[in-house]
Amino acid sequence: MAFYVLQMEIAVVMLAVLGLLAGAFWPRRVNLIRRGLAEGALFILTASFFLVFPQHHAMFGGTFVLDHFAIFFKQVLLLTAALVLALADAHEPLRKQGGTEFSALVLLATAGMMLLASANDFILLFVALELITISFYVMTSFLRGASRALEAGLKYLVLGALSAGFMAYGIAYIFGATGSLNFDVIHHALHGDKIALGVYAFGFTLVLLGLGFKLAMVPLQIWAPDVYQGAPTPAAAFLASGSKIAGFVVLLRLIFAGLMPHTWEARPVLLMALAAITLFYGALGGLAQTDIKRLLGYSSITSAGFLLLGVAAGGEFGHAAVIYYLVQYLFAVIAVFAVLTVVANANDTAERATLAGLHRRSPLLALALLLAMLSLAGIPPLGGALGKFFLLVATVLRARTDPVFYALAGIAVAGAVIALFYYLRVLRGAWADPAPDAATRITVPWTVRVVLFICMAGMLVLGVWPQPLLRAAIHCLH
Repeated sequence: MAFYVLQMEIAVVMLAVLGLLAGAFWPRRVNLIRRGLAEGALFILTASFFLVFPQHHAMFGGTFVLDHFAIFFKQVLLLTAALVLALADAHEPLRKQGGTEFSALVLLATAGMMLLASANDFILLFVALELITISFYVMTSFLRGASRALEAGLKYLVLGALSAGFMAYGIAYIFGATGSLNFDVIHHALHGDKIALGVYAFGFTLVLLGLGFKLAMVPLQIWAPDVYQGAPTPAAAFLASGSKIAGFVVLLRLIFAGLMPHTWEARPVLLMALAAITLFYGALGGLAQTDIKRLLGYSSITSAGFLLLGVAAGGEFGHAAVIYYLVQYLFAVIAVFAVLTVVANANDTAERATLAGLHRRSPLLALALLLAMLSLAGIPPLGGALGKFFLLVATVLRARTDPVFYALAGIAVAGAVIALFYYLRVLRGAWADPAPDAATRITVPWTVRVVLFICMAGMLVLGVWPQPLLRAAIHCLH
């Protein structure tokens, strides 16, 4: 039974170990090994549809659950890892660095995220989070010769340690208030005296702040633009997609387990305030950016604000809207980073000027960038439009019983309109600005082509046919 419920995590860790061993014994076949790891992740993803089935009870002393929710997100995370590994194979600075350590780190972080999706105990949750964070510490500073990468790694390390401290402190308060770290036991213990419930609410708030680091949520959002700019492009892509998915998986898991403080259920004021502030911070902060990777950092903050709308609104549709948004956002943001993987120069910087005349230098990259930016901006008929629409609908539905949510929906619309400006400015550089005289036609590696076609198909299909993903999201909530 232990092997059965952990088969996906075991397979991913074994794939990482095999990659490291292959890189040590066949160092000249590094690129072939990286492609093999990406194909291996896709194989595990495919096999999981036939070999993994939900269990009706928690295992390992109640610390691990394998329900529909966990399986769904493990499959999403495996797809994310496969796409990022394909980008790593085409990333020139990583190719020059050599070795398969980066790909192994991607897989180890993925294993941590998959454990996180099944966590039913704060100890497993904290250990899985640290496995993810430590892997990202190394990935962000992997290019040892680049000062920006080292600076990004240091900033991520410092703020990551701060968020881990918040979370550990909050978990200690929760244990003191309930006498347990197991989600099920804590849920049944939340009917005690008012003092214990007040202590628990304070501890839960600290845990939420610790999670805010993964979500790129105010007040622990300041790392995102700097780290996205300095990290290798595939690492930034994984941060923007996988790390955000993992953070919201934890938050949703805590809510599903009935761990939200009772005082928040009638009106989650803290979540509402964080959603509004995070939205405006990301929207306004991105206006002055000229580096595309840095701009995507602020875009990630804005997306975190939108996702918090669905979390605050609650209900089955609100949570399903969060899941829908996470999946469609994955395709859009990885498509942008795939374009930057090819376009960015040897220093791995991506100023807007590097996109000048992209529609003439590579029509495929220009088309992918167009669809991705329009999706992030929420323009129909792409997945991003429906993602924002569903979150706004969930907010308005909650406003029927709590009119304050009307103001929150208005703030969200204003933030989306502001963010639209910097998304369109990027597209102007790619489609309207003339190419430099010395610019040559760009050759797109086949691995990046595969990633772009998958992402473009995902954005278009989810924009015109959302029902299957919505049904899957609602199904995994039960």
